[in-house]
Amino acid sequence: MLDFTGYGLTRDEIASHITNIKIEADTFIVNFGDDVSITLVGQPPTWDNVITPEG
Repeated sequence: MLDFTGYGLTRDEIASHITNIKIEADTFIVNFGDDVSITLVGQPPTWDNVITPEG
Protein backbone atom coordinates (compact mmCIF):
# COMPACT_ATOMS: atom_id res chain seq x y z
CA MET A 1 0.00 0.00 0.00
CA LEU A 2 1.07 3.56 -0.67
CA ASP A 3 0.03 5.89 2.14
CA PHE A 4 -0.25 9.55 1.12
CA THR A 5 -2.35 10.65 4.13
CA GLY A 6 0.55 12.65 5.60
CA TYR A 7 0.65 14.86 2.52
CA GLY A 8 -3.02 15.86 2.60
CA LEU A 9 -3.42 15.25 -1.14
CA THR A 10 -6.56 13.89 -2.77
CA ARG A 11 -6.36 11.22 -5.46
CA ASP A 12 -7.05 13.88 -8.11
CA GLU A 13 -4.17 16.01 -6.80
CA ILE A 14 -1.81 13.03 -6.81
CA ALA A 15 -2.93 12.09 -10.32
CA SER A 16 -2.24 15.64 -11.55
CA HIS A 17 1.46 15.18 -10.68
CA ILE A 18 1.88 11.88 -12.57
CA THR A 19 3.88 12.37 -15.75
CA ASN A 20 4.07 8.77 -16.96
CA ILE A 21 2.81 5.30 -16.10
CA LYS A 22 4.47 2.11 -17.31
CA ILE A 23 3.29 -1.47 -16.82
CA GLU A 24 5.74 -4.31 -17.41
CA ALA A 25 4.39 -7.79 -16.59
CA ASP A 26 3.80 -7.62 -12.80
CA THR A 27 5.64 -4.31 -12.32
CA PHE A 28 3.79 -0.98 -12.18
CA ILE A 29 5.94 2.18 -12.45
CA VAL A 30 4.52 5.66 -11.77
CA ASN A 31 6.69 8.67 -12.62
CA PHE A 32 6.32 12.09 -11.02
CA GLY A 33 8.65 14.10 -13.27
CA ASP A 34 12.14 13.08 -14.32
CA ASP A 35 13.61 12.41 -10.88
CA VAL A 36 10.86 10.76 -8.82
CA SER A 37 9.14 7.43 -9.43
CA ILE A 38 7.39 4.72 -7.47
CA THR A 39 7.70 1.08 -8.53
CA LEU A 40 5.25 -1.55 -7.34
CA VAL A 41 6.09 -5.18 -8.03
CA GLY A 42 3.34 -7.78 -8.00
CA GLN A 43 0.55 -5.24 -7.47
CA PRO A 44 -2.27 -4.40 -9.86
CA PRO A 45 -2.39 -0.81 -11.19
CA THR A 46 -5.36 0.37 -9.14
CA TRP A 47 -6.23 3.13 -6.68
CA ASP A 48 -7.13 0.36 -4.21
CA ASN A 49 -3.40 0.29 -3.32
CA VAL A 50 -3.31 4.04 -2.51
CA ILE A 51 -4.43 5.54 0.82
CA THR A 52 -5.33 9.24 0.87
CA PRO A 53 -7.08 11.46 3.44
CA GLU A 54 -10.30 10.96 1.46
CA GLY A 55 -10.06 7.19 1.95
